[in-house]
Amino acid sequence: MKRCTVLKSFAAILTAVFTTAAQANTTVVLALADNYAPLMTPDGGIAGDILDEVNMRLGDEFEIEIQSVPWSRAVTLVESGRAHGLVGTYYRPNIRPWIDPYSRPLLQDAVSIFCRTGIADPTWSYPRDYAGLTFGFLVGSYAAGDEFHAMRDAGEISVDDSTTITANLLKLKAGRIDCFVEGRLPIQVELAQIGGTDAIEMVGDVKVEDFYVGFLDDWAQGADAASFIAAFDETIEQMQADGTIDLIIENGLE
Repeated sequence: MKRCTVLKSFAAILTAVFTTAAQANTTVVLALADNYAPLMTPDGGIAGDILDEVNMRLGDEFEIEIQSVPWSRAVTLVESGRAHGLVGTYYRPNIRPWIDPYSRPLLQDAVSIFCRTGIADPTWSYPRDYAGLTFGFLVGSYAAGDEFHAMRDAGEISVDDSTTITANLLKLKAGRIDCFVEGRLPIQVELAQIGGTDAIEMVGDVKVEDFYVGFLDDWAQGADAASFIAAFDETIEQMQADGTIDLIIENGLE
């Protein structure tokens, strides 16, 4: 089976960029976070497995290469034009205007709020009733939502930034922050790894977000890019219809 190439070193990333420049009509570089298990991992995770299957079904006309890096770097790679698409982005046209279009959604990601045990009430309205608390924040993520960021800017919510989900959860466990909002599955995976979860509880789900590949607008204007995006979306639709994506998700959660 043809598989996507996961590029893990800076040198490999540069090599992929120059290769892409030479073969722009066939090679599409997608940046994927390496710290959002089980959906995205250094080896690809569930999203990587979905892209592997897409890559195989596309045949020889297109080749997908994956750059697996921390989320904030993945965002930078696409914004700077060193990758063509951002895997796992939510629909955020106001925050990332350089992404257009978005692919057909690969899957859905439940966003949940986790807090120190006993500090929050499940009946509270998010985020208004959480005013005065300190939240952990994953740099580069906008899962917390526009109203949360408005409250942050107004000083109604305090925020402590970290670059990984694990770092935020360790702060939560240690009582350095009060709550953390991010994708439920990645938080649950990391909680199982760090242990001592009696100090942390899931207060509830905030929303469900679609999980897209967002393509760089300048690149997406080209004819080859348009052909790839159309073929990509058609393949994702086929994989949803025939149950392949459901099976990949099921296997990725085992």
